[in-house]
Amino acid sequence: MNNDVKSGSKTSPLLLLSLFLALGLGIRLYISWQDFALLFQKCVVDDALFYLNIAKNISLGKGATFDGSIMTNGFHPAYALLLVPLFLLFPDNPDMTFHLALTICSVFSVMTGVIIFLIVKEIAGEIAGLIASFLWLFNPYVIMISLNGVEVSVAMFFLSLCIYQFVKMRVTNAFGPRSLALLGALTALAVLGRVDSVFMMMSLTFFLFLAWYKEKKRLVPALAGPAIFNLAAFSALAPWFAWNLYHFGSIRQISGVTLPNVAHNMFLMKYGTYLSLSLVKTELSNLRIWLESIVRFSGGLPFFISALLIFIVFRRGSFMEDIEKLWEQMKIVDFAVLSALSLVSFYAFYFWGWFRPWYYLSVILTATVCLGVFAGYVLKAVRGSNPGIRPRYLVILFLVLAVYFSHRGESVWEKGLFPFQKQLYESALWLNENTEKDTKIGAISSGVYGYITQRTTDLLGVVNHEAYRAMREKRIFSYMKEKNLDYLVDREDMVGFFSERFDGEGFMDKLTPVKRFGDKASDVVVYKIN
Repeated sequence: MNNDVKSGSKTSPLLLLSLFLALGLGIRLYISWQDFALLFQKCVVDDALFYLNIAKNISLGKGATFDGSIMTNGFHPAYALLLVPLFLLFPDNPDMTFHLALTICSVFSVMTGVIIFLIVKEIAGEIAGLIASFLWLFNPYVIMISLNGVEVSVAMFFLSLCIYQFVKMRVTNAFGPRSLALLGALTALAVLGRVDSVFMMMSLTFFLFLAWYKEKKRLVPALAGPAIFNLAAFSALAPWFAWNLYHFGSIRQISGVTLPNVAHNMFLMKYGTYLSLSLVKTELSNLRIWLESIVRFSGGLPFFISALLIFIVFRRGSFMEDIEKLWEQMKIVDFAVLSALSLVSFYAFYFWGWFRPWYYLSVILTATVCLGVFAGYVLKAVRGSNPGIRPRYLVILFLVLAVYFSHRGESVWEKGLFPFQKQLYESALWLNENTEKDTKIGAISSGVYGYITQRTTDLLGVVNHEAYRAMREKRIFSYMKEKNLDYLVDREDMVGFFSERFDGEGFMDKLTPVKRFGDKASDVVVYKIN
């Protein structure tokens, strides 16, 4: 382990870490117990209410279903199963289960900060680990995204454990069967936490092969390490895969199928064909949005630029030599960087228009680790032969970061991540109060409608295989009639899009608007289905 950067006291880094963790948890818990209506505009996403309904129905013995009748695999099991006990303990208190769900997200987000500290400590020392942990714990975007009520906080914890385990294996050169099996089990938990962790699984397989090939010098023996790793991972994933195959005939989650289908249909409605320069333009535009969002969400860019300038000033005489040494440290997490690049490419070039903030968080995790390693090397380079780092300099650094994050956090909180969801919430309340309890509702963004009314069918297909098939077969209105839906609610432009792309005849003339929540095409409208 490289401990070139240490404080004068062995206990002070742990004390500081404990303080950071307590403050980070306190901030998250304070937010988690705010009013539902406020949180639904600030950080909690509509998809979170899919999880709450699914977990509730599992606790009632109805199985994995959003609406109580249609089985779904449009969720990530690790988080969903953690929510089930909440409904067993508080079956008639939805407000309590909602806030406890966010409390679970808070705890996992803070525990990820601990693992980030351990990762960076292995590579660059304790002080660097503290800086990386601070960047994670107090980055306002990380806080807000982690409290969106979906699986991402749980997934990031298990993903960080994967990174830590492989970093330890590399630092200690411990690639034995036991270490590989543990790495495989942790990776499986990450995939069960969020399926796009499969990119980490693929990256680990590749780098394990390189490590074993370097030692064995032959192709076939070099496959043993990756084989043990994948055997452990797939053994842990087998029950989930088997359940999916039995119920749905595929291991793919329906949410990962229907969302790109919608995004690509939006493109085709606008351009008509993939065979145009518009395809290239769209791909590059998506990549640009991803890269800009990563820079914005990482929260550490000003810190990185400042540290780089200090590094150049103090080490200008040996800058290239330092870059080579820094690269050697960064190479320890090259597998995480490859995983992040693969994930970005997947979402930018295939998933397209669904730029949901939590998709970025695993990339932000990797960026935070890299920033911590960079900080550790800069601190080592700047101090030179001085064996200690004066505490006041670290205090100043953390104060500067705290002021910056406080300023950014105020702005992020004021705007909120999902201000447009205010209309979803208001229209859900209106439907619940102004329609008969035996009427049925269809919605495209259906989470909040299902959560509040308990009589809503998902029409986007995120938690509904039937709706997805109807969309593919261009008979979505017939499906609404089959399900005896009385009302359709969503953004006016989204309803029009569904009418044009997912119904052979169109159905706008078969709807009667009964309540509008604004005059723009992007505003929500409640329709009566004729």
